[in-house]
Amino acid sequence: MVYRFKGCYTAIITPFDGGRAVDWSALMHLVEFQVSQGITGVVPAGTTGESPTLSWDEHNRVIETVFDTARSRVETIAGTGSNSTEEALEATRHVANRGLKAALLVDPYYNGPSSLEMRREYYEPIAEAFPDIQLIPYIIPGRTGTQLLPQDLGILVADYPNVSGVKEATGSLDNARLTRNYCGQNFSIISGDDDRTLALMSDQAIRSSGVISVVSNIVPAPTQSMVQAALSGDWDKAQKLATGLQPLRPGHDKDGRIQPVRPRVCQGKEPSSCQDDDVRTWNEQRSLQRTHRSCHEERSGPYRKIAEVGLGFEPGVPRTDRGGLRRLHTGQAPDAEILGGAGLPWLLTGSGCASSVPPAGWAAP
Repeated sequence: MVYRFKGCYTAIITPFDGGRAVDWSALMHLVEFQVSQGITGVVPAGTTGESPTLSWDEHNRVIETVFDTARSRVETIAGTGSNSTEEALEATRHVANRGLKAALLVDPYYNGPSSLEMRREYYEPIAEAFPDIQLIPYIIPGRTGTQLLPQDLGILVADYPNVSGVKEATGSLDNARLTRNYCGQNFSIISGDDDRTLALMSDQAIRSSGVISVVSNIVPAPTQSMVQAALSGDWDKAQKLATGLQPLRPGHDKDGRIQPVRPRVCQGKEPSSCQDDDVRTWNEQRSLQRTHRSCHEERSGPYRKIAEVGLGFEPGVPRTDRGGLRRLHTGQAPDAEILGGAGLPWLLTGSGCASSVPPAGWAAP
């Protein structure tokens, strides 16, 4: 099959400094790290990058910074989705003018449009306005409260050849099978859930071509290796890598909160060593949550501030401007997908401030 999008693409977090401003130097270091580890592409200003909390000036500059740093070494897929068609059109126009070739469009969140309304009033106007931009709808009903159905996606794909992939995060293999049915054999179905990537790739009625990954922010090389092994049909290797990576993937306790993980970055190492040496066990993670629960105020919802041993995080009050929660703590990505808020330890100093100093032994390619 000929897939337009194939491999592992990292959903880049957006690092911030102590004043809640974007740390541009840390962002560039993160991109260099991703490139050095052989990732297929990077996805800036998506929901993992806290796009709803960024101003549009910040949003556009994050994309520009990532694109300019990555250059042609890896592909940049810009997050340009919104719950406003006009905003999504303007954001996509900006990246098209900058020379990017692909954009990720999340379903319009909160407004609750029907699948038909989304197709006609959101996706179609953008696809028609930018025929040279490859568009990837991002289907995640658990977050958006709505869903572009496979039937409407199939019509969209038939009418607009530049809709060439989908980020599948419905949690339903049946939905993904329907997507393959309606969208054709060469359509790129990209996993949007790290813990379901191998299932989507190994199911012959789905045949996912890769993942837009969150965990690859900290382990890009093993995640890319797993995807490439699956693409080549080496399922034993892919499963071994998936098993090794499992402790680093998003896990939830009975209250629905993300488990914290040990704050070390397993850069370039085999996941077996990550599993043995660098990841807290389930019981240790649960114990850590209980021990440090006093370091933050209990709150409902998917986000919670976790004090990590050894990082010097200081207790603080979650900030609550746009989107309900902005930048929980310096250097953390307050997205429920990002490993319990552990973020990227190498972007942090002991005081919890983002640092432009890469980890020991790291060098740009």
